[in-house]
Amino acid sequence: MKSLFGSATGSGTWHRPCSGVGLPPNENRLAERILAEEDVQRILAAETEPRDRILVRVLYAAGLRVSEACGLLWRNLHARGEAGQITVFGKNGRTRAIALPVELWSELAGGRGTAARKSPCLLPAAESAWTGGASV
Repeated sequence: MKSLFGSATGSGTWHRPCSGVGLPPNENRLAERILAEEDVQRILAAETEPRDRILVRVLYAAGLRVSEACGLLWRNLHARGEAGQITVFGKNGRTRAIALPVELWSELAGGRGTAARKSPCLLPAAESAWTGGASV
């Protein structure tokens, strides 16, 4: 609605009588959306599919948004000694490099199979080890 009224006001087709009145600030409710570590552990324990389990682990360990995880390609994974890092293209066009612990890196990199560098990393692909090589 704000955009509609702003557009109408800007074009001169409508005069907004409350143009000097600002919107109230939004309440920061981030803490309500953060899962406790115990909740994450329960989710991981309940997950039986290898691809879904690694997806949840990467989301949690790297603090990724779902859209960032869905956009990960194999070319975004880089070995750094025994561990590794992922490069994600996220919100507002920002690129972030995130270090992954050794155990998670080994499991994630081990799921590549014969997938090409341009293939999605955490989404099923016909040649990835997550699907057992089966066509999706």
